[in-house]
Amino acid sequence: MAKYLISFPSAAMVVPDGEWDAVSRDAHAVIHEAKAAGVYVFSGGIDEDVPPARRPWLSRG
Repeated sequence: MAKYLISFPSAAMVVPDGEWDAVSRDAHAVIHEAKAAGVYVFSGGIDEDVPPARRPWLSRG
């Protein structure tokens, strides 16, 4: 089975005041639909202040 990652950087989530309720409702609806379809695995955030993990055994040098 194919696996996909859908990711948005925090800069893409500029939401005007007063619209957070609608954004939250819509985001929860997407998660609910994914669960109902049996394709939901994980949702959450990534701390952009943490540097990416490195795999030194794959580096060339």
